[in-house]
Amino acid sequence: FNIATQAGVVMVGSAGNEGDTYYVNGSPNVADGTIAVASTTNDTTYGGVRLLSGEAGVYPSYPTIIPASQSVNGASGYFGPSWVRRVGDAGTGGTGGCSPSDYDSVPRDGMPFVVIFDWDDGTCGSNQRMTTAVDTLGVYGDGSGGQLHGLIAVTPVDDFPFILLSCGYDDGGGAAKAPVPCVSILREDGLNILANPLPYDVDMDSALTSTLGFSEGDQISSFSSRGPRMGAETGLQILKPDIAAPGDFIYSTAAGTGTDGTYLGGTSMASPHIAGSAALMRELHPTWTVAQIKALLMNTATNDVWTEPDQSGLNYGVSRVGGGRVDLANAVSTEVIAYGTSAPERVSVSFGLIEAVTAETRSQTITVQNLGTTPRTYDITFDQRNDTPMAQFSVSPSSVSVPAGGSVTVNVTLSLDPTAAQPHTPDPTSSLTQTSPLVLGGIPRHFVAEEGGYVVLTPTDSSSVLRVAVHAVPRPASDMAADSATVAVGPDLVGLTTINLTGTEVFTGGNLPYDTWSIVTAFEKVYESPNDGFSPAGFDRGDLQYIGLSSDLNFWLDLTGGDLDAALANTTVYMALSVYGDWSTANAYETLFDIYFDTDGDLAEDWNLFNWDLGTAAAAFGIGADPTDIFIGFIQDLNTGSAAFVVPNEFFADEIDLYLLNNNVMVFPIPAGLLGLNSTNSTLSFYVDVLGELNFTDSTRLSGDYINYDVAAAPLSFSDDSGLQGGPYPGLTWYVDLDGLFIPVDYDLSAVTTLPEIMLVHHHNTSGNRVEILTLEASNEADLEAGISVS
Repeated sequence: FNIATQAGVVMVGSAGNEGDTYYVNGSPNVADGTIAVASTTNDTTYGGVRLLSGEAGVYPSYPTIIPASQSVNGASGYFGPSWVRRVGDAGTGGTGGCSPSDYDSVPRDGMPFVVIFDWDDGTCGSNQRMTTAVDTLGVYGDGSGGQLHGLIAVTPVDDFPFILLSCGYDDGGGAAKAPVPCVSILREDGLNILANPLPYDVDMDSALTSTLGFSEGDQISSFSSRGPRMGAETGLQILKPDIAAPGDFIYSTAAGTGTDGTYLGGTSMASPHIAGSAALMRELHPTWTVAQIKALLMNTATNDVWTEPDQSGLNYGVSRVGGGRVDLANAVSTEVIAYGTSAPERVSVSFGLIEAVTAETRSQTITVQNLGTTPRTYDITFDQRNDTPMAQFSVSPSSVSVPAGGSVTVNVTLSLDPTAAQPHTPDPTSSLTQTSPLVLGGIPRHFVAEEGGYVVLTPTDSSSVLRVAVHAVPRPASDMAADSATVAVGPDLVGLTTINLTGTEVFTGGNLPYDTWSIVTAFEKVYESPNDGFSPAGFDRGDLQYIGLSSDLNFWLDLTGGDLDAALANTTVYMALSVYGDWSTANAYETLFDIYFDTDGDLAEDWNLFNWDLGTAAAAFGIGADPTDIFIGFIQDLNTGSAAFVVPNEFFADEIDLYLLNNNVMVFPIPAGLLGLNSTNSTLSFYVDVLGELNFTDSTRLSGDYINYDVAAAPLSFSDDSGLQGGPYPGLTWYVDLDGLFIPVDYDLSAVTTLPEIMLVHHHNTSGNRVEILTLEASNEADLEAGISVS
């Protein structure tokens, strides 16, 4: 896409329909020069359902028309009058119209019925619900004695105002036009009818129209993908989407119907608005460059996007809507544009991920360019949208005068204080939890704190206000390390030592997870791979670096009185994997760790473990869901198909933030008992493949077969077995990574032939400094080496 823009083509594309998940803005529209479009709602005229009668007092009078959204494949025309019956109530064992048994509640008396169901009561799609209804009840009036006159779906809790339905009828040849109408209605209206459907009879008529009793315009579409996004080749984080346009319930042509239309939604319905806008601007300014046309549209998109109807509530931040909702009236009334000086093709100013160890400031400039023949003067302010206590934008000067045909610059300064309390601040327009069909209830999500807003140029005359979106992902970072690259052991083969920690830590307060503590975890290094020269720099996140292992076996041995079988049944092995470059999201589409285990010694794969998210996992099981910020390790028995989830880094997102986003190290908990380890087979045998951008990039198999790690004979333990810090402890061997503290290391070198190395993971250190490798050094080298050689 960048090549096309360089050739003079204005490239416009959809931001994507994956919803409010970080770093999910769609490719290829993450290219710097393209215009990635988010979707908003727009006030519109909808279809309707006429309630001929109903429960007294629910509506002011009858008949009344309630708003409805027509489905793509539902029949058009007049169908009525009809009685109403609820089907598929999950409270009584129903499936929301997905199963024939759901229709047992409809009287078989030959009368026409419209069936209503709560979409949330089922998991199947609208085509299956239509097909099941037609096949079970038959169609009223077709001579077969059928009774079905239409379907009404009550919009789910998480959708507003309507759900987009297909409602095709499938007679075995694929979904096609249905013989009866199908609509979705507002949840408020739906709940009124679901509570007592018996008094209601209705007309369904595609000629009916209605409007909502409030303004729904300028709200974000629930499906619109969130930014920012990391460039695949560069590894730089840039602000996307660029701009927003109406894309929710847009009336368009219905393919294959001749003259019919239908309501469609998606960022693919929003991007044509911007493509058309760009064409008009190019017609108005035929000599302007692609970047100038893009800047004009983004600068003048000064309509805010809101969380509530009637343009109320909170404003969405720049990583949801870019410059704002497009405004052509503004665009045609100015010939002045503004854009980031260092990357004019982006227009917006991206500071990217900033890991601040100490207080600092960073600056960029915005170029204000007057392409007209009249001088302009602007007052300069900053309008905050995304905010974290550790960062603040400021602008200077407070006003500029731009001569005709000339340009000036505006300074944008980002001030950072990594000691500020609660720097890990969530976006108030986003939920702290997300859902997945695979689990019940909301699950805490991972998120990044953002600093963002608009540099606002307010003219002193009647020309258009201009805005430039500015964005950063700041977070406090540590600069911690062991005080020595060597760790003293000996003279005995069995003993205790410590790793002393030194450097600049992070400790912003006690309100986790919004405060940040620097954390270190410790492992025995079992594998090291060089940085492959063939990998482009941006794909280093798919280039394996180190593997480390540890376990909490000694805690369980202590608890079970030395019963190795009982201890292994409860033991968790922890595998730390690092790559040479950082991912932005722990979703598998940036970096995928694909781990295979041989549990019976036949060199064939028996178990598979890989990183995933609960949304993508649900979609893989055929249950439609968007990617989420709920990350999991999915572990599956390749022989039986049974599976389980583990939590990467072991902590849930609402407990403590180990920077799972924007990192290069991930720790997988592996239940030893699940893999069948016991006293006669306590060895973890595995190999690891790594994929960057879902392309195979590295594998431990390039240097051998399986890696073997005997959990019961591990020479190093980091669980504080000797009790220096109150241990031994179960779980991940983590310690607060503060200057002056230490990590206890219990060792048993009686069965080793070479001294092992230690892998420390400083989770909150800056990029490139998170993994530290330490070597063991014998305090009495001759005695220790003699002991090792004898063993």
